[in-house]
Amino acid sequence: MRQKVPGDGHAGGGVRRRTAPRSGGRGPRVGAMLALGWLPAARAAGLAAGLAAGLVAGLAAVPSPAGAAGAGAAGAAAAGVAAAGAVLPAPVRVTVSLPPQAYFVERIGGAGVRVQVMVPAGAEEETYAPNPRQVADLLHSQLYVAVGHPALALEARYLLPLLRAHPEVRVESMARGVRFIRMQGDDAEASAPGPERVEATDPHIWLAPAPVTIAARNIAGALAAVDPGRRADYGRGLEGFERDLRALDAAFRRAAAGPRPVRFLSYHPAWGYLARQYGFQQLVVEAGGKDPGTASLLRLVAAARRLGVRLVLVPPGLPSRTTESLASSIGGRVLVLDYMARDWLAMMSRLAAALAEVGRGA
Repeated sequence: MRQKVPGDGHAGGGVRRRTAPRSGGRGPRVGAMLALGWLPAARAAGLAAGLAAGLVAGLAAVPSPAGAAGAGAAGAAAAGVAAAGAVLPAPVRVTVSLPPQAYFVERIGGAGVRVQVMVPAGAEEETYAPNPRQVADLLHSQLYVAVGHPALALEARYLLPLLRAHPEVRVESMARGVRFIRMQGDDAEASAPGPERVEATDPHIWLAPAPVTIAARNIAGALAAVDPGRRADYGRGLEGFERDLRALDAAFRRAAAGPRPVRFLSYHPAWGYLARQYGFQQLVVEAGGKDPGTASLLRLVAAARRLGVRLVLVPPGLPSRTTESLASSIGGRVLVLDYMARDWLAMMSRLAAALAEVGRGA
C-alpha cells in the first residue's frame, strides 16, 4: 500500500472538526466508528434535536447572575469561617470532547483541574447528544479543549457554535499548529479543493507522539491563561508528560530500527500519523468509513500476505470470529486496541511493544 502524503490542511488558531470513540458496547459495524462528520440527514437531525433538548434543560440549570453572586457570597463566608489557614484554590473546570484528551489535561493539570468528557467511552461521537447535565457543566467550564479537526461533527456543528455565545468559556484547539495528513482510503476527497479537502484529512492527531507534544503545549498554555496562579504547576506537569512522550517516541524508534519493516493491518485507518512519523506501513480494512466488499477484502489479504503482515489491529466491539478469521487468513494475530482509551499512555505503550515484535520478526 502506498505511503501517505501530507494534506494541505494545517490546523491554525480556528477550531475544526473530527472522529468517533469505540469501546464497550460498540456495534459490530465499524464503518460508523469514524464516518466523521458526513452524517446522513436523519442522523444529523436527530443529533441536533437531542442537543437542543439538552441545551434547553442545561441552560435552565445555569444559575442566574444574582443566584451565582449569592452562592459566591455564601461560599466566601463559609470559607472565612472554616479555617484560619490558607485556602486552596478551586480546580479549573475543563471540558474536553474525547477520553484521550482528558488524560492529557490531567497529566498537565494534576490536582489543579477537574475534567468533563463530552463523549463518554463506548458512545458514538457522530450521533451522541450531550445530556442536560453535560451542557450545564460545559457552560460552567473555564476552558473547553477541542480536538480541533473539522471531521469532529459534535464540535464543529454544535458545541463550538454554542460556545460562541458564551465568551466566558475559553476555547482551545488541541490541533493548533498540527499539520494534517490525508486520511488513508479517502484520496479522492482529499484531492478536492476547499473545505472538503481539510475535512478529508486524518483526524486522529492524538495517536502519535509528535502531534500530541504540540497538543500538550497548547493545553498547558491554555491552562496557564485561565489560571495564571498555577502556571508553574502546569509547567511542571507538561515537563513530566513530555518526558513520557520522549520515552514513548524512543520505543517506537526502536521498533522502526528492527531488522524487519514494521507493517500492520488496521481495521480502521486510525494510525496514519504514527505510520508517517516512524516509517511504518498501515494497511486498512475500511475504506472511506465503509466495510470492504468481498473483492476488495481478497485483494487486501493478498497484499498483506505478499508484504508479510502478521499483526491485525482492531478496536473493541468487533465480533472476535470476524477478526480472528481475518488474522488467520494472513497467518497473523489480533491485537485489540482502544484508540479512544482514556488511559492513553498504557494503550500506546502496548502498541509500541507489539510493533517492536513485528520489527524483530517475532
